[in-house]
Amino acid sequence: MDTSLGQPNLTKYARYIYEKANIYLVESDHAFITYSIEKDTCMIHDLWVDPEHRKLKIGSVMADHVSSIAKDNGCSKLVSTVMVNSNGCEDALVAQIKYGFKIIGSDSERIYLSKGI
Repeated sequence: MDTSLGQPNLTKYARYIYEKANIYLVESDHAFITYSIEKDTCMIHDLWVDPEHRKLKIGSVMADHVSSIAKDNGCSKLVSTVMVNSNGCEDALVAQIKYGFKIIGSDSERIYLSKGI
């Protein structure tokens, strides 16, 4: 797997989370997404967009980018969670469902989602 993500100048934080937790970080001017890959599954850990840039499909663009990386690394599905007690959890769940994720389960803290790629 390409640990540079095609980005020759990763931030210190991106290098840190990869070193500590094997989690990748992709940043743009108005958003970031973190993810990890294990076998045929790409787990999206976090996706955040500046509040003033939400509803502009920046999150979808970031997710498309990670989906492409995941496919290139042999993944066949994306998985994600929504923390049920977090700020904006309803918006996060709606956005993921609109992107094509399906709810596959839940517990007292999280809703689990999956999407084929």
